[in-house]
Amino acid sequence: MNFATWPNAGAYRTAVDQPDALGDRELEPRNVERAPGGLPRMYSGTFTTTFRFATGRGGLALRCFTHGSENIEQRYSALSELVRYIHNDALCRTRYLARGIRVDGMWWPAVVMDWVTGQPLNEAVADRLRDPDAVLALARQFRDMVRSLEVLGLAHGDLQHANILVTDDKLRLIDYDAMFVPALAGLPQTEYGHRNYQHPSRRMAPFDSRLDRFSSIVIYTALVALATNPSLWQRFNDGENLLFRAHDFTSNGSSELFRTLLTNNATSALATALLAASNGPVQQVPSLEQVIEGTAGTMPATQAIPVPPPRHHVPVSRPRRGITGVAMLATLLLGLGIVAGFALATRPNHVVRRSSAVTHRVKPLTSVPIIAARPVATPSPRPTPSPAPTPSPSPLASPTPAPSASATPSPSVTQHLSDSAALEGSWRIDEANVQAGPMVWVASAALSGPGTIVLQAHKQSISGRTASPCERQTNLHAAVVVGAQPQTVPYDEVNCVGSAMSGEVHVDSFAPDGKSFSGSFWRDGTKLGDFEARKI
Repeated sequence: MNFATWPNAGAYRTAVDQPDALGDRELEPRNVERAPGGLPRMYSGTFTTTFRFATGRGGLALRCFTHGSENIEQRYSALSELVRYIHNDALCRTRYLARGIRVDGMWWPAVVMDWVTGQPLNEAVADRLRDPDAVLALARQFRDMVRSLEVLGLAHGDLQHANILVTDDKLRLIDYDAMFVPALAGLPQTEYGHRNYQHPSRRMAPFDSRLDRFSSIVIYTALVALATNPSLWQRFNDGENLLFRAHDFTSNGSSELFRTLLTNNATSALATALLAASNGPVQQVPSLEQVIEGTAGTMPATQAIPVPPPRHHVPVSRPRRGITGVAMLATLLLGLGIVAGFALATRPNHVVRRSSAVTHRVKPLTSVPIIAARPVATPSPRPTPSPAPTPSPSPLASPTPAPSASATPSPSVTQHLSDSAALEGSWRIDEANVQAGPMVWVASAALSGPGTIVLQAHKQSISGRTASPCERQTNLHAAVVVGAQPQTVPYDEVNCVGSAMSGEVHVDSFAPDGKSFSGSFWRDGTKLGDFEARKI
């Protein structure tokens, strides 16, 4: 389609009121939200115009394009297919309609999304400035949301205050025009995000799952800084940012904001990491998790934020009670570095941009500690950001570590193996996943050389429910040296919508007969869950 021929907002508003002009049966002209005077109310963005409809199952948004790209159908079809199967509170259900709305006799594409009223992140922060704990709660929620997208190999592409909504004390993402999903690998970028949140070289960034890395560091650093010093809001917020502006990222640390953050013990480590990312190549920006891990040790060493026991069976260290309040904000910063909340709900998400006042105090989220990996025969390196101008290389650019050369079967185990062939066949893997809860995998095992079994596993159930058809097609591949303990081996996982990821299996112990072992799954230095595998 020629960009110049796309209808404008006024043409869409006229069409919305016409009978038989809407391509989705749930949408009816009589149910569209109307402005004073009776015309359909429009919510206009840079490249879209959105209308709100009431339906029997709640509000829906019809998103019409005033500009578009040649592969808009491919992009939104891939996104629509993915959100049908994944469970992530930050994303809402999305349907691409090739025949979405008819304007002057011609059909145009549109997107139908769930609608819910929410508050943009900058407004939510402004309402919480007098409650540092509540701002830190937003920082924890943001960290969890970013990690949940990275684990799935996704990137929003335009993380900024207006695209992150706070509703019911949870974070939702809207505006998916710049989003990356694995099925779109190889396509070019079509949008480059809000300049106050993007790397100076964003236009040279590859279109992949790393797109959110810089903006996530920007947002997290701003939230922690505001919890430490709320007066920064009046000095540096201009309505189009949280704290940082585009010129800060090219100032080499000389801007007033960077000078302020670098000289404050509570924010200097995060600010140094952000400065290094700004000065380095966009392809080498570390993940937010790497930055937090790399800076936690440089913050004041005090007590961590109190957390309750986890809801599923993941061994955790006993939490300590923390001290809250302005006088002990530094203690919370350390807690942010070592605590993460992984409770992601499995119900559909509901998102739309719309401001609403917050009239109650927000309580900090509860979280589950991340357990450090036990020592292994050959630990896998986990890059962390350096204060130097050039950050450490991205783990996505590094090959998955191979099994340790010293990972050979222990004599105390293998001497009890009467028949290696007995290990072939069906296995069951019970995982205590920190995001989804209890998860059961069924696997088939085949021998591959002396003492090595290759496992091909598929999901069977998640949190007590039967896995969906897509989830059952998820394939996890790993080769384990029988009896070697401890050992670290790579795994690869691919699901039915083409989302691929790789990580590590840390094997901690084998049973004497080799027919069961336990350990944990890791990816990019983040623990995904403990597991126990046994021959069935």
